[in-house]
Amino acid sequence: MVPNVVPSSGGEVNGFRFVAINPNSFYSKLGLKPMDVITKIDDIAINSPTDAMEMYNKFKSGKYSDLYLIRDGKPVIMHFVASRKRK
Repeated sequence: MVPNVVPSSGGEVNGFRFVAINPNSFYSKLGLKPMDVITKIDDIAINSPTDAMEMYNKFKSGKYSDLYLIRDGKPVIMHFVASRKRK
């Protein structure tokens, strides 16, 4: 993951972008794809490496979570329960 810098913002970060995802990784199993930008988990903005680590820990703990991301330039919300995507 790399910081997703807002163009012409002077360095403002609005999430973290996945450059590559290992096919057998935790993130792949969640349904995330390369170039997805994670912007928020529940009510927590993901704007720093610390935020990204908190996101990872929250998913691993099995709590209910809504993951907000940008995929192909469009906002997407993914709903999860116990590290599995809800249908």
